[in-house]
Amino acid sequence: MKYEFMNDKSKADKNTDLALTGMGALAKLIGIAIPPVNALTIITDNIKDRRNRKRLDRLIKLIQCLDRRLTQVEDKIPETPDLDLFDEIIAKAVSEEDEDKTELYAALVQYWIEHTLVSYEVRLLGSAIRELTVDEMKCFYEFIVTGSPKRIRIIPELLQEVFWNRIVSLGLLGGVGHFDQINSVNVTKLGRKLFEIYQLSGKAK
Repeated sequence: MKYEFMNDKSKADKNTDLALTGMGALAKLIGIAIPPVNALTIITDNIKDRRNRKRLDRLIKLIQCLDRRLTQVEDKIPETPDLDLFDEIIAKAVSEEDEDKTELYAALVQYWIEHTLVSYEVRLLGSAIRELTVDEMKCFYEFIVTGSPKRIRIIPELLQEVFWNRIVSLGLLGGVGHFDQINSVNVTKLGRKLFEIYQLSGKAK
């Protein structure tokens, strides 16, 4: 019984050593000196601070984009705008990891005001921007322009099926039975709106 206790203690010590080694490696990964004490607190605070700085930078960039865009549609802004919906878009944009999408979220706000979209459409379009990468949106745009899925080169061939399944699941393309059946005539109204937002964002240049 004593041996088992010692064996358990040995395992616990080994696990502690591994945890400390892992904590040190994590500290090194995020660019801070290996802390002698309170490693977890220092590392989490560092990550939080970095993420908060990134979010603040994205918010500033988004406001600058919106300032430029909303000046163009000032006369169309409703007297009682849906501020909750606007806050949702801002939250998506600020929490977005890909800074290249900031202009897309700003274009979504402009498009919403210009075309008086219902809140459900805005939420679906916001989700599509959030879920798709910039490259995937570019591919979807080029697919509509060319009318053919076979001209898409950015997405690796092995991931083409995954890409089209994502496009269909987001409601941007009508369900098709096989890759060979994909055609731009199957693009939904929501898909057309995302196409126009992508154009409006300036990404299509």
